[in-house]
Amino acid sequence: MPDDRFADHLTFPLGRDRTVDGGAEGVAGGALCGDLITIALAVEGLVATFKAMHEDLSHLPYAASILVSVAILLAGWGLFIQLNRAAEELEPEAMAEAKSEDKKLE
Repeated sequence: MPDDRFADHLTFPLGRDRTVDGGAEGVAGGALCGDLITIALAVEGLVATFKAMHEDLSHLPYAASILVSVAILLAGWGLFIQLNRAAEELEPEAMAEAKSEDKKLE
């Protein structure tokens, strides 16, 4: 059953920390990932808006929903930055330690 295999994979993951010849490494979960998703959605929303205006106006609500999701992502991103800055001001030593750990991983 697919559910059993998925549970087995979560318990005993295969292929971790292994690269495939000719494969590529990407970024997920960091600032770069969030940037790319937001930009991709914004461009997709604009393309869908122009396509709906020229072809079928009934698709305009779908394009608008994409653009609303971009606005929500940007608002959440701004809130995260504001809260993160406040945390840095409260605990500057802890933030310096966390940043030094990030540099070790690079």
